[in-house]
Amino acid sequence: MKELFLGKQAFPCKIIFLTGVDGSGKTFLANKLLTALNAHQVPAIHVWSRFNNYLSKPLLAFTRLIGLNYYETHGGTRIGYHDFESSRVISGLFVICQFVDVWIASIFKFWMPVMLRKGVIVADRGPHDTLIDVTLDTGFHNLPRTAIGRLFLKSIPFRKKVFLIVRDPDKIEACRSDVRLDKKFEKRMGLFFEFADELGFLRVSNDGAPEQALDAIVEDLQVERKKTP
Repeated sequence: MKELFLGKQAFPCKIIFLTGVDGSGKTFLANKLLTALNAHQVPAIHVWSRFNNYLSKPLLAFTRLIGLNYYETHGGTRIGYHDFESSRVISGLFVICQFVDVWIASIFKFWMPVMLRKGVIVADRGPHDTLIDVTLDTGFHNLPRTAIGRLFLKSIPFRKKVFLIVRDPDKIEACRSDVRLDKKFEKRMGLFFEFADELGFLRVSNDGAPEQALDAIVEDLQVERKKTP
């Protein structure tokens, strides 16, 4: 792995987000990056941020009753689905509830550690993933381009880097066969690719050795470090 060579110079960001579909290797890379940062005297903590359903819980319970929130079993694997696009009312309410939930999660999982100087946050998922999930669940395809979609991401006001971890679907299936069983897998991956540039994702391929993906992340952080006053 490339050396970080951070020395005493300020780290280029407060939060490093690793985003992307399940099975792309985000958690593995997050742990490797966390270890590398701490080994180079850069205090860092790991945060996992998905399924932050606080205000959304009553709505999700209601949609379970009316059949829009359900599970299917594929190949012995139980997979959950939110098919809210059939109801614009449910979809609208879900967007609002998830928007509030993202802000609640961001305050407790990101704002507080940053303000308490806990160190650099290596985040496995974040508001970007939630925005893609909600876009898929509601059928509001242009949600990331709307005002409320942009406000999802405003929940993180600190300097950050967002890396989209990309992996070939066949390689994902080889290690996580359950992920490819999801009937919405292709659509989810397509949304990540479609909005990558607009949402500020920096694509990192994880098709080779994990060390190569980690090197790509570290190299970009080095470039940002040189720009940091």
